[in-house]
Amino acid sequence: MSGRTVERGRREVGGNVQSSEVAGWQPSYARLAAEWAALGAAAPGTAVHDVADWDRRLAELAGEVAGLRAAGLWRSGSRTLLATLGLQYDELRLTAALAWLLRPDGHHGLGDGLLRRLCALVGSEPTDFDPVTVDLEEVRADTRADLVVRLPGAVLLVEAKVRAGEQPRQCARLAELWDHEDPTLVFLTPRRRPPTTAEESHDRWHTVSWGDLAELTRAATAEAEEPAPGVLDVVATWEGTV
Repeated sequence: MSGRTVERGRREVGGNVQSSEVAGWQPSYARLAAEWAALGAAAPGTAVHDVADWDRRLAELAGEVAGLRAAGLWRSGSRTLLATLGLQYDELRLTAALAWLLRPDGHHGLGDGLLRRLCALVGSEPTDFDPVTVDLEEVRADTRADLVVRLPGAVLLVEAKVRAGEQPRQCARLAELWDHEDPTLVFLTPRRRPPTTAEESHDRWHTVSWGDLAELTRAATAEAEEPAPGVLDVVATWEGTV
């Protein structure tokens, strides 16, 4: 490198570059030049062969994907019917599905399998599992309970959440307005979070996740003789509600 070039470098960066620094860059330049030279010296025939091999392998891969897709093993899109319908985060629909599965005489085919497991999970001890009534959207005063299950010696009150927040004093009002039935209070959320509006009833609320329900339902399904196909779709939807 000429002295004139070094001097120009000094001027361009405010005169702070020293000749020794420029000399120190030269080995790096030499290494880069050698690497580029090696790449440029690669045999043209080898490169053409590699590209042709890529085409062959890509064609093989496309054939394998087509076979998997035809066999139903390569999947895309929504995982469940409710997701396809855009209802996988709809609290009303998901709670209605829970109500369906909690009715022992429902066409789901689980009998009281899920109901028994849910009662055990939250510490509710009914004297019997017949008769059972399951009510959705039960209203008292200006407060609505998402789900109320009544069976001999026990009542379950479920407040379900997916993405919506709590209304002012919502859980406190639920506890107060249904207090005469001494219900087991269940706060159902994607990640088992505690309620923030329970006030004095805070310790009475049992936190349960949609994933917990999915696990309980899978266990009940394993013991059922002929569970309805829709049960597993509900379970898969609950598992995705996080």
